Amino acid sequence: MKLSIYNIESKIEEGLLIFNSKTSGILFLNDEYAIEYDKLKNDCNDCKKEDLIKEMKRCGMLVPDSTLEAEKVIVENNVNKYAHNIDFTIATTMNCNFACPYCYEDGVRYNTMNKETADKTIEFILNQVDKNTPLSIFWYGGEPLLDLKHIRYITEKLKEHSDKYESYSASIVTNGYLLTKDVAYQLKKLDIDNVQITLDGPAKIHNERRYLKVGKKPTFETILKNVKDCCEILNINIRANVDKTNMSCVDELFEEFNKNGIKDKISFYISPVSDISENPNPKCFTNLEFSKEQMEFYLRMLNKGNKIVAIPKPIYGVCSAISPFSFLIDPLGDLYKCWNDVSRKEFRVGNVYTGVEYNTALSKYLNYEAVNQEKCMHCSVLPLCLGGCPNENILLNKRECSPLKYNASNIVEYYYRSLNV
Repeated sequence: MKLSIYNIESKIEEGLLIFNSKTSGILFLNDEYAIEYDKLKNDCNDCKKEDLIKEMKRCGMLVPDSTLEAEKVIVENNVNKYAHNIDFTIATTMNCNFACPYCYEDGVRYNTMNKETADKTIEFILNQVDKNTPLSIFWYGGEPLLDLKHIRYITEKLKEHSDKYESYSASIVTNGYLLTKDVAYQLKKLDIDNVQITLDGPAKIHNERRYLKVGKKPTFETILKNVKDCCEILNINIRANVDKTNMSCVDELFEEFNKNGIKDKISFYISPVSDISENPNPKCFTNLEFSKEQMEFYLRMLNKGNKIVAIPKPIYGVCSAISPFSFLIDPLGDLYKCWNDVSRKEFRVGNVYTGVEYNTALSKYLNYEAVNQEKCMHCSVLPLCLGGCPNENILLNKRECSPLKYNASNIVEYYYRSLNV
C-alpha cells in the first residue's frame, strides 16, 4: 500500500487533519495516531495501528501500490463527461430588468422566445432524452422570471412526456427582484425547487451596482424581502459577487440575513467577479488573491458562530459545456455549450429547428482536454479542479490554478472547527 497523492494535511492545535481531495474523506488524528501516520509516510509496514490503516483505506488515503491515481482521475472524468446525463439550460428571454455595469451579456440581442420556438425546444429536448436517464433543466437569462409564461409552458409540456426520461429536476438563476411568494409557489408547482440569487453586498453597495434599468431604482430591499418570504418554500442559494471594491462589505451582507432570521434557512457563498480577457480589470481578484480573501472571510464567519464552510467535492466531468449531451438554448432556439456564450453567434453550435452542427465551436468543447499540463498530474487538488473552467481556458489558451490550490487545507480546518461551533 501507499499514501494517496491526494492527501492534504492540516496541522492544528489538537493534532492532525487529513483530507483526501478524491474522496472528500476527512480524518482527525490525535498526537498518538499522528506519530503512527508519520511512520506510514516513511514505510507503510512500520505502522502497527490496524484501525488507522483500515480507516485510511476506507477514505481512499491508502491505495494499492499499483494504482495510477492521476490517470484514474482522468479516466473517471472522461467517464462522467460521456455519461448519458441529460441537462439543458434554457434562456427563454435575454431581457433583464437590471442594468448591471459589469454584465457579460451587455450588447447581446434582447430577444424573447415565441411559442413556435418553445414548441421546437420541447421537441428537441424530447428527442435527446432517454427513459433510463434523468432530465435536468436550468432556467437562465436575461432575467428568466420576466418570461414565466414560457417557463410554465415548456415545463408542463415536458412533464406530459415523463415516460421518456427517468426523473425530472429543475433550477433557476434569477436576480430575485420578481421572486414574490406567489411566484415561488408557482415555481414549486413546476418542480423548480432550487434558486440561485446573486447579490453584490449590503444595500449601499448592491444598489450602486445592481439597479433597475428604468429609473435606476434600488433593488436590494425588494430582493431581501423576497428571500425572507420564499426561503421556506424553495431552496435558495445566495451568491455574493465579490471584487476588490466590495469584499470588505460581505460580512455586513451576511449580517443582514442574520438580522432577518434567515441565515440558517439559505445557503450562502462568495464568488469572484471574473474578467475573461487578456488584460483583466485590476479590480478583479486573481485566484491567489481570492483564496486569501476567502479564508479571511471564512475565519471571521467562524469566529461569529456561522457555519458556511463546505467541504470541497470532486468535479468529475468539469461542467456540462464539454458533455455531448448538454446544451444551452437561447430565445431564438440557437444552441450553445456554455452560459457565457449565449446569444453570441460565433459560438453557436446549431438550432432547435435544424439540429446540432459539428462546427468549430462545438469541436473545441467536445475535444477539450480537462488536464493537458504535467503540473496538474502531480497536483493534490486535481480532482477538485480538473484544469479549471473550459470556457476560460479555451478563450485565453492558458490556465490559472484554482483558489483551492492555495487554501484547501485551510478550508478543511475551518470546516472541522465549524462542527464544534
